[in-house]
This record gives sequence, structure tokens and C-alpha cells, in this order.
Amino acid sequence: MNNSLAWSLYSERTHAEVSIFFELNGLGVKCRPDMISMGGLLCDYKCTRKKDILKTFPSVVREYQYGLSEALYVEGCRQAGIASPPMHFIVFSLANFECQVMTLPRSYVRAEHDRLLRLIDDYQRRRDTGDWDTREGYGKSHEMQMFFSNYGGMIDG
Repeated sequence: MNNSLAWSLYSERTHAEVSIFFELNGLGVKCRPDMISMGGLLCDYKCTRKKDILKTFPSVVREYQYGLSEALYVEGCRQAGIASPPMHFIVFSLANFECQVMTLPRSYVRAEHDRLLRLIDDYQRRRDTGDWDTREGYGKSHEMQMFFSNYGGMIDG
């Protein structure tokens, strides 16, 4: 409630966790935005362990590929006619309980949208050809080796 924008977005919400099913390049997909606020503002809640959200959240976005998620959510909301970009990330720090509202640069989201379309095309090609680029060890069960510090070394099955 201390962040007036975050509170305004929450208190003026019109949809919460609505599932949107749509087609993108002929593929059936689904997204589930956390919240749509008054005026069609797309919102997504995120938590971080970092203290300084404004400085550290961009690296979290890259690590967890939130730009790709935004590209999918924006397209779904556009097709459903319930929200338009940008997506507002309402970010909470678990370290100091700070809350910030942040958006991604449009150029970044456009690039992620192009990447999303390439991923969909790649998926469709693999589905059609059966070429799943299997990795060594696929189709087998593998026993893991575990390190137990109280025993001082590796323990084999």
C-alpha cells in the first residue's frame, strides 16, 4: 500500500488470473496474466530476494526470460481485447519488503516477440518432422551421484 501506483493497479483491477486461449502462428497457446487493471493495464506480480529492485531486477528478467513471457501475455491480451502493452511488473523484495512497479523497454519486448515467433516455428517444424534433437542419455534412467558433506565424499548407489 505504500507504493501508490502498485496499490492503484491492485485496487482498480478488473480481471485476476484470467486464462486466455488463442492462436499464435497457427499454434494453440495459453497465457494467464496475474491481473488486468482499469483501462486495460496488464500486470504481473514478481518476487525477488534482491534488496535493490531498481538495480537488480533487469538481471532477474534476463535470467527467467520475463521478456518472453511478456511477449506472450501481450499477444494473448491483445487478441482477447482486454489489455495492451506494456506489462507492469509489480515486484516485491523478500529481503526488505520494498515494492516497485517496472516496465520493460518496448524494443526489448519486440525482440522477445520475434524470438517467441521463431520458437513457435521451430516447435512446429520439429513436431511435423519428428526431429527433436535428442540429447545423449534421453530415454534412459540415470542414477545420480550425491555429495554428502558429513561423509566427506561421494556416495555411489
